[in-house]
Amino acid sequence: MKVDPSQFKFDAPHRQVRAAQRQQSIERSLVVEGVTRKQLFTEIRRYLINCIDEDVLSTTEDELKKCLHYERNQTDLWIGKRYDAGKNFDRSKSAPHIRRKDGAWFDFAFRLAERGDRVEVLGYNAEIRFDCSADNPQAHWIRFDLNPRDHANEVERDMRSHMHAGSDDWLMPSPMYTPFQLLDLLVFGLVAPPDRKPRTVDAARERRDV
Repeated sequence: MKVDPSQFKFDAPHRQVRAAQRQQSIERSLVVEGVTRKQLFTEIRRYLINCIDEDVLSTTEDELKKCLHYERNQTDLWIGKRYDAGKNFDRSKSAPHIRRKDGAWFDFAFRLAERGDRVEVLGYNAEIRFDCSADNPQAHWIRFDLNPRDHANEVERDMRSHMHAGSDDWLMPSPMYTPFQLLDLLVFGLVAPPDRKPRTVDAARERRDV
């Protein structure tokens, strides 16, 4: 097998090529076949209602109706604020959100384009927060962002799709998710094992002192 030695180079041009290849290889997942935006909205609502019925979410159906929105003539489907209206940087619970049974709470927004019998995901943001407790005094959060094409994060950083882990200023590459992959992650993923002990500095110091 012939090996291309350029794939191992670490200079900026080759890093940029690899970053672009990474983005291109996963952008195929951003198309949902055989549905309209309205149908996709209906399926997302059904998904969340089923999670409520199965006692996975503590949000009620009435609360869900107040924060799940669809605009017929726009490209946005969102929970809480519109996709382009800003994020909940204050992590305020006064903003519309969905609650999990374990106390974590999240919101999301999709920007969608209908193209015949398929829907393309143009962008999204989704953030989940984990409340502090006596055992884990630090509040934690993770946000997944997919910027529109030609956004500065794509043009200048090759990170159209990225995540923020506890900091709005620092970002790292992230896979691109379809709407239901992202919902699976928010509702069922990102859960610490029940027997896992918090690894904060204070907790670690207490374990060493025991």
